[in-house]
Amino acid sequence: MNKIPDNVTYEQAACIEPTALGMYAVQRGHITAGDTVFISGGGPTAVLSLMCVRAARATKIYMSEPAIKRRKRLIDFGQMQLLIL
Repeated sequence: MNKIPDNVTYEQAACIEPTALGMYAVQRGHITAGDTVFISGGGPTAVLSLMCVRAARATKIYMSEPAIKRRKRLIDFGQMQLLIL
């Protein structure tokens, strides 16, 4: 357990671990500019993974999400193909 520094909000601190998962996936998958990526699901961790994949400059990003409400948010977030399965 670590103390949250005074200059980090609770909201920012809550995003550290899920963002680290996204960065780990990018590193482990050797994602680089121009790659095609598929992210399964559209929950909070998947959205943070999406941000990491974008930061790695993948050009084609596909996501799947069965829940209509989450699917709408992903469409609003844009810049990816959404697979409706």
